[in-house]
Amino acid sequence: MIRALIISDFEVPAAVGDYLKKNYPGGSISYSEKVEKNDRTYFFRVNFYHKDLSYILESDLNGKNIRVREVEEEAESVPGQ
Repeated sequence: MIRALIISDFEVPAAVGDYLKKNYPGGSISYSEKVEKNDRTYFFRVNFYHKDLSYILESDLNGKNIRVREVEEEAESVPGQ
C-alpha cells in the first residue's frame, strides 16, 4: 500500500527547492507530498509546472536521489470515436 500526505512546499527538503530553481527556473509547484510505501520507506513527490509542461519530481528524505519525469496529459475522449 502507498499512502501520500499533501504537505506544505516548505516541508520539502531545501535541496529539492534548490534543484528546481537551478534546473527549472520560473517553474511553479502545484503541490507536494510525503509518500509512505508498505515497507515503511518514505520519499517526497513534488508536482510542478515549467514552460506549460507538467512534471513530477521524486526524492529521498534528504532531497537527494532526485528523479524527474514529464507527466503526459491524458487525451480527451471523443464520443463516437
